[in-house]
Amino acid sequence: MWSQRELDVVGSMVVAQLPFPPMPLVVRRGDGTEDFCSSHDLLASAVKVYFATGCAVDEEAEARRMHAKTAILLELQRRVHASVEAGEGVQAAYEVYQDCFRQYMLLYQTCADLRFLPLGAVDPAHTITRQAAEHMRGLAEMEQCAVAAASDRYPDLVAAYARHLHAYGCDEEGASKGGE
Repeated sequence: MWSQRELDVVGSMVVAQLPFPPMPLVVRRGDGTEDFCSSHDLLASAVKVYFATGCAVDEEAEARRMHAKTAILLELQRRVHASVEAGEGVQAAYEVYQDCFRQYMLLYQTCADLRFLPLGAVDPAHTITRQAAEHMRGLAEMEQCAVAAASDRYPDLVAAYARHLHAYGCDEEGASKGGE
């Protein structure tokens, strides 16, 4: 049995290691009003539920699930790399992040109908902007690399995520080189 503290730590560790930026996810509050929260918060909660309910019991099913996660992350890298190479801009990369995040969340038995706010809808003072800057700093520290994310504009931070993922590179067929 996992304690709440252990579940919080596992959820944070999983989110910290993934290349997804925190994205503004549309939610409906109990009173019916629309608002938004961080996709990182949703993912951390899904991870905690997964571990708390003992979903990782069948080793064969877990191996298939891990293979599917890896495939999604490699697809994310390939598509972001292609987007940056083509000079498609931050909006295209943002859409790739959204699409791959939806696929990733399905592995936690969530709804595929995840809706995100537009790229420019996040205020510089919002928690998601701070989460993005802190997550980028964490990725840079963990990977011992320099990441230019010294902006308080959310679109700039998403662009930094795309440049960071692009730096890992892909070969001619679009397969990951695994870092350079």
